[in-house]
Amino acid sequence: MCRTHLASPIPPRFFCIGLLTLAGCAALYDDRCGPEGRDLTTVADILNSAGDTLGYADLQLGETRNESPGARWYIFGTPLRGHTQAARLVPSEDTSSVILPLTGGLGEPDIAIEGESSPYAGAMDFNELFARARTGGLTVVLDTDLPSLGLMALPLVNVIQFNDWGRAHCS
Repeated sequence: MCRTHLASPIPPRFFCIGLLTLAGCAALYDDRCGPEGRDLTTVADILNSAGDTLGYADLQLGETRNESPGARWYIFGTPLRGHTQAARLVPSEDTSSVILPLTGGLGEPDIAIEGESSPYAGAMDFNELFARARTGGLTVVLDTDLPSLGLMALPLVNVIQFNDWGRAHCS
């Protein structure tokens, strides 16, 4: 039997119901803070012929357990704004095979292309895409109308953020 202290302002039946409800919720509540997810960000520098950095290509992949995965990309670099004709994601070993066209519009003042595929709709299975992105197996091919740059292959070998099926941390 559930008993409360005699001086308790909560009537005994409500106190007992509250305890039982709290215990039931605690048994069902996952306190690990959110659903499992995986994500990564990989980048490639865009260099001119002198080796100076003009910008970079950024690919972000993400997925939450039991939800559709997505991809997001940015081509950064003020000199590229208005001069980027096409961009595509390809396997590093076969740059003629397109995994995903990187289409989109202009973003902030230094973004030449910003776009997303959500849910992901590329030619390669997302699990393979994720594995390749993690190990440097993807390249961005960029076409510009700038005579000094033209066609560029930008291997995405710098993984700057990686999380494989982890949970968000509680704050």
